[in-house]
Amino acid sequence: MEKHVIAKIDGEEITTAHYENFLRQLNPQLREYYNKKGFSKEILDELISQQLLVIDAREKGYDKNEDFIEVLKATEDSLLMTYALGKTLENIEVSEDEIKKYYEENKERFKQGPTVSASHILVETEEEANNIFKKVNADNFAEIAKEKSSCPSSANGGNLGEFSQGRMVPEFDEKVFSMNVGEISEPVKTQFGYHIIKLDDKHEELDFDKIKGSVESELKGRKEQETYVSKIKELSEKHKVEVINIQ
Repeated sequence: MEKHVIAKIDGEEITTAHYENFLRQLNPQLREYYNKKGFSKEILDELISQQLLVIDAREKGYDKNEDFIEVLKATEDSLLMTYALGKTLENIEVSEDEIKKYYEENKERFKQGPTVSASHILVETEEEANNIFKKVNADNFAEIAKEKSSCPSSANGGNLGEFSQGRMVPEFDEKVFSMNVGEISEPVKTQFGYHIIKLDDKHEELDFDKIKGSVESELKGRKEQETYVSKIKELSEKHKVEVINIQ
């Protein structure tokens, strides 16, 4: 990004780079607020205040104080270490074949299931539920859900999406995971009322594509750790390391 001067103090420039850096240090909510607001005079005033303190500190020779120099050196070393680590790990990538191979070798650890996709019609009374059950079928289920169901999912024809065991109330959960795909249940009573459930789909375990991101993240983390350990071993052999017993 091209830098533009937005203020000067005794000839010392405050630029858009200083402004952007200040924004990056804010918490996400504040950063979003100021980004939406556009250029902020409030932030500029704070940058000017900070720079005035820096100029005053230099005039008083604080930057030559021994304790400041020690802090500066420690900060510099910390920043350099973080930068060096980033450079060491920046080219680590994992291929599609590596992700699939790692998944197959560790399938049990990534196994998540079963899951189901289901729709339901929720009504208040058992009588109403029984009346609906007598006339509902796969073809008219969504239409009846839109018309009769008191659940917000009615807007989507009663579709609850995909979910795993334990996500729903026990009575609903027990019933839906015992059903066959395409089956419509008799009314099931829960604390919310009476549900007529249609099982749309069932998966014994999550598809690879749905957990690929987790597999990739774990594999990349392992490769980064291996690269880090290898780099430290290489440097330890290159440099003389002495551990002093301080006890």
